[in-house]
Amino acid sequence: MVEIAKALSLDARVIIMDEPTSSLTLKETDRLLEVKAALRAEGVSIIYISHRLDEVQTCADRVVALRDGKRVGELTGDGITHDAMIRLMIGRDLKSVYIPPWTAPRDSGEVIDRLVTPAHPDKEISFEFRRGEIVGLAGLIGSGRTELAHAVFGVEPALSGRVLLDGEPVAARVAGDAIAKGVYLIPEDRKHAGLLLDLPIDQNITLADLWRYARQTRNAHRSRSRRHRPRPTR
Repeated sequence: MVEIAKALSLDARVIIMDEPTSSLTLKETDRLLEVKAALRAEGVSIIYISHRLDEVQTCADRVVALRDGKRVGELTGDGITHDAMIRLMIGRDLKSVYIPPWTAPRDSGEVIDRLVTPAHPDKEISFEFRRGEIVGLAGLIGSGRTELAHAVFGVEPALSGRVLLDGEPVAARVAGDAIAKGVYLIPEDRKHAGLLLDLPIDQNITLADLWRYARQTRNAHRSRSRRHRPRPTR
């Protein structure tokens, strides 16, 4: 709302909203859409960028779809439907959203037991998930989902509680402890927290297991040195 007010104070006639509801609650989203409708009634043009197709269907007069950096189609009026937008975005009909797993989940694999993170020191988090199971954690910015992942991985040590993997505790004081137990983290901000952009791809790939890679590299270097060592002459 503050950004909209700043734009209007400069007599903006075109406002670009780039995923404005990504960190808003449903109530806040409804309020934003009301303000957007009022601006449109006053003659302000709005470009509304969002992954939330229900919002686009509610507020848009015209939809333009991009795929691989190219404009691939346009929808107007009653033609703006959820299925039509998906068809433009992926280039085909989406027949199934849910794909069942090849095998049923097995017994419990990991347990989060009364874990307390620095982000919410007054809250305990407990749940478990099974081998072969995908568990989704959802929440707005500040809800603690990222901090929970960091605590399990050892990036930000938990204040209390424990993590169990196959009944064995995973005491991850640093990320290397978690990796040694088979726990890996693909960070939310992969560009800043998951990559060293000044290093080539092969070195980035080996970061999670750098010691083993380095040891093999030394052995290979020694082997090459022995093969190419000049033979003594009489």
